[in-house]
Amino acid sequence: MLDQTTCGSQLLRAIDSVGANIAESSGRWHAAEKRQLLIVARGSLVEAEHWLVCAEERGLIDRGTADRIDEIARPLNGLIKRPGFSAGRGPRAAGGS
Repeated sequence: MLDQTTCGSQLLRAIDSVGANIAESSGRWHAAEKRQLLIVARGSLVEAEHWLVCAEERGLIDRGTADRIDEIARPLNGLIKRPGFSAGRGPRAAGGS
């Protein structure tokens, strides 16, 4: 019971944080702020993966469930690496250098 409660609540908190930080980033004007929130979301995603692996090892969920994190991680990493989201820089101006 303790394993279910611990893994479950921690997993839900991590997953909720991923979505909340992605949503918050979409409401930010400056690219550096958007990027920072996406990086925080990626950290929460890695934490969620940890809790999924723990739940797998304890027999609480099916093995291989944590492997699906890549379905979220790849597009999230793409957003973080997107041109105009480089650290310390705002979006590139249209037609500018």
